[in-house]
Amino acid sequence: MSQRPELDLLIACALPAGCRETGSRVRAALGVPLDWNRVRELGAYHRVRPLLYERLTKYAADAVPANVAAELASEFRSGVARSLYLTGELVRLTKAFAAVNIPVLPHKGPVLAQTAYGDLALREFSDLDLLIHSSDLPAAIKLLEECGFLPPPDLAWLSPQALLRWTWETSYTSASGVSVDLHWRLTPPHYTVQLDPDILWNHRASITIAGSALPSITPEAMLLLLAVHGGKHCWEALGWLADIAWLLDANPKLDWQLAWKLAGDTKCHRPLLLALSLVAQLFDANVPKLGSDPLAGKLRQRVMARLYQGPIETPRSPELFSFAATLARQRSDSLKHLLGVVFHPTEIDWKERRLPDSRFWLYTPARLARLCGKYLRRKTSSSERT
Repeated sequence: MSQRPELDLLIACALPAGCRETGSRVRAALGVPLDWNRVRELGAYHRVRPLLYERLTKYAADAVPANVAAELASEFRSGVARSLYLTGELVRLTKAFAAVNIPVLPHKGPVLAQTAYGDLALREFSDLDLLIHSSDLPAAIKLLEECGFLPPPDLAWLSPQALLRWTWETSYTSASGVSVDLHWRLTPPHYTVQLDPDILWNHRASITIAGSALPSITPEAMLLLLAVHGGKHCWEALGWLADIAWLLDANPKLDWQLAWKLAGDTKCHRPLLLALSLVAQLFDANVPKLGSDPLAGKLRQRVMARLYQGPIETPRSPELFSFAATLARQRSDSLKHLLGVVFHPTEIDWKERRLPDSRFWLYTPARLARLCGKYLRRKTSSSERT
């Protein structure tokens, strides 16, 4: 089913602050029949509910059904309260890390909201992302526990050594429901695109939020991080593209040569070109022509088709792998990723059984057996339906 009228409204509402045509675009998008339930559903899925509410209220309040306006207002107030609380927790945690001399780099979340939007209320975020050095993982875990953040009970037994060997991030949650994603890598070790964490560490900056100075990264490094993150998730959410559009709008003097160099240093030219082409097409962003890549063009077409006609659901494994394979710089990267997807244990495997560090290698054959059994069950179920 086409989602064009509703999605066109979301895009109009998500145009960056510097766009002078936002009001006329919003009103034009309201000039056709809309399914307001679909508008709200898409707004939530694409993570643009704050922008949807703010722009409709500003430019076309009289065109929104009263019940929809009330629901959007309630969601907006709840979102603002949540964002402010998360920001307070981020300030508390960064101070705690600084007190024990553990370097930490917040990214996305409140930092991105302030850097790109200049307003914590305009960007949806639900957790906190912290980058640390891998050598600091044991100390960082201890500190988070002291601050009231604990791992899921069925994963608390994993040692720091196992985490470092087999994954790239881990999550901790407080009693109040705040989730912290602790990263020491930015992509899975087997993924087709590898963004070196040193890119962020070497391009640190500072930002003031709610009167507190917090560590951050430069706009050029943030642009590359967003491009890789969005590509890894097939650019399923329009809000991620709005992040880039607003980031570029807020930084008209962005150093494009540096951004291109950083992409080259980490072999991330294709994800960057894809992100910029999508932002240019959807938000009329003025981006320079940094290079050409036919595969990036094909991926852009896939993203656009999914946005307008695809399912309102997170991409599944086959779609994720196909997208990652096209992002790959060379075939060997795709093969490495395939082997990693098949043989690399995940949280599902760790929750099924516990093994000591010395026997972690047994997760590989156990995972293969589990995946084979899952495939056979699906095949049998499909045959029975036929």
